[in-house]
Amino acid sequence: MIYPNPVKDILYVNTLEVPTEIKVYDTLGRLVAANTHQNTINLSQLNKGIYMVSVVVNSKKQVKKNIKN
Repeated sequence: MIYPNPVKDILYVNTLEVPTEIKVYDTLGRLVAANTHQNTINLSQLNKGIYMVSVVVNSKKQVKKNIKN
């Protein structure tokens, strides 16, 4: 589970195990933020808009849309 949506600064990833990686992409597919071995990622430097959040846990990838306010 990725929350909150919309996010202001810190995005949280709630999983049973710590994610291997969290990557955030803009609408053009450019990587704009990344973090490894953490349950959070700081998005305060990003502009308002829609982003795709990719989370990898145990080699399983999940992608969700998230809005930055």
